[in-house]
Amino acid sequence: MVKPSPVLDGLRGTASIVILVLHFLVGLEREYIIPHAGLAVDFFFMLSGYCITSYYAAQASSQVSGRKLFLVRAANYYPAILLGLALGFSVYLLKVSMLAESVNWIVVAINLALSVFLVPSPFALTDTWDFIYPFNGVTWSIMAELSMVFLFGAFFVNMRKSLLVILVIAGAAAATYQCFVFGAVTGGMNWSHIGDHSHHYMATVAGFSLPLPVFIPLALVRAFFPFFCGVLIYRCFSCRLGVGGIYAVIPHFLLAAVLLTSLPVSRWIYESIAITIIFPIILMWGSLAHAGDRYTRICHWLGNIAYPLYLTHYPLVIVFSYLIRKSGDRVPLSLWIAVEFVVCVAFARLVFLVVDNRFRRKVLPRFASAVD
Repeated sequence: MVKPSPVLDGLRGTASIVILVLHFLVGLEREYIIPHAGLAVDFFFMLSGYCITSYYAAQASSQVSGRKLFLVRAANYYPAILLGLALGFSVYLLKVSMLAESVNWIVVAINLALSVFLVPSPFALTDTWDFIYPFNGVTWSIMAELSMVFLFGAFFVNMRKSLLVILVIAGAAAATYQCFVFGAVTGGMNWSHIGDHSHHYMATVAGFSLPLPVFIPLALVRAFFPFFCGVLIYRCFSCRLGVGGIYAVIPHFLLAAVLLTSLPVSRWIYESIAITIIFPIILMWGSLAHAGDRYTRICHWLGNIAYPLYLTHYPLVIVFSYLIRKSGDRVPLSLWIAVEFVVCVAFARLVFLVVDNRFRRKVLPRFASAVD
């Protein structure tokens, strides 16, 4: 068993920062500038498949169960999930108090309770808060990832490599077909509509207008290929070839280039090639890379803030988007963006130091032992 390269930590941090930038632009209605940035979530899935397989290989001597694999992974995320939920709930309360909106507190309480247990909610708070996790929309990807971890632990953990190859090829075909049908890689925060919001799937049940669960198969298909591709890459390339120097930095630039640029081809073609061909190459390259001491420290720093940043930034972005609209032209937009970036990253670093790191060092090992 080979410990994953620190370059992968850096790639995780890079993907989180790209998602942060994307949501900056969404708040300013300028997300068209980086139309493929949402693919960073798909790269998260691939990294998670690789790292989960690495964790299982490290624990193989103790015969870790699929149940333990799932529970430990979920517990690993939970502090940041709950903090992001608390932030999102606070922002929602601030919004309704400032705008004096009427609120169905029963629906709010149901949404809050469901979010605590990572259960998607069919009840939208308002037309603009119609996420499946209403108080922190990005939580959907954690649910999708944990679903893949459950499948891995329950059914695929000891699958023969030849069958895993067939499974990954089938997943790539399904992901490409879904991308072709909807015009892009899609399935995420909202489940009453898909992609460019032109596809609505609603039903009336007992007088309530509820979304049909179209999101669930879309999200699982979206997560399936990259996650199990990551599993396969670990099974096939769990070694270190010592690719170092400038070559260890190239995966970061390649990932950023794929996520932040575009080519004059159909979006579904670009994105399906990115997730089925380019992302596996980036992951393989990063897994084989050897980072020097200084670069390792940078990668670990990026990796440490990755999930705290991902799970706490969205409520902060909502607040900054409101402040930017209210300020008009009095404050330069570039200054707002710089302040927003620094605040989000600094808060994520604080969450890691005060909450996440302590939880992983002191609580998570005891929890993992108790699960046995």
